[in-house]
Amino acid sequence: MNFQGQVFLPQMGVVADYTWKALYNRAPVDMPTLSRGSQGELVEQLQMRLKVAGYYRGAIGGHFGQFTYAAVRNFQRDMRLMQDGDVGEKTWYALSKVVMPSSW
Repeated sequence: MNFQGQVFLPQMGVVADYTWKALYNRAPVDMPTLSRGSQGELVEQLQMRLKVAGYYRGAIGGHFGQFTYAAVRNFQRDMRLMQDGDVGEKTWYALSKVVMPSSW
């Protein structure tokens, strides 16, 4: 279940199709691109990862605003990714390597 959480899948303890794909690729699969104005649970997960990694200091609120955008750009810079502020495939992959504490 820990692996499922690392690659942004529901932690069910069942190795379903998406889990097999993620295991094979060692990366998240079929993640939507997030950008300024995005909202919801995936933005909350993004903010939590960025906070744990030391890039985000704002509230975990699920809204991709200016502070989330700045944190994403700084993260992308340090990971040597294109600094566009959008969370696409390469940024999701880099974020999946951020080790989350078990209390999150």
